[in-house]
Amino acid sequence: MLKEVDFNVVTLADIIKQLGAHFNTDLMHRKTEIKAILEEVINNMTDDEEDGDDDGDGSAEK
Repeated sequence: MLKEVDFNVVTLADIIKQLGAHFNTDLMHRKTEIKAILEEVINNMTDDEEDGDDDGDGSAEK
């Protein structure tokens, strides 16, 4: 779901509502926890995009 979200438009509340609809439950009371998880996932997605074709060892091409 996060790969399809436009973060320039969507709010945290929108994402929580979408997750709540998906799991058929109200998740607003877990907003802080969900925000922390989303931040971690987004950071990992960004890191993956920046790595691109890199083999992940941090060394420069020889």
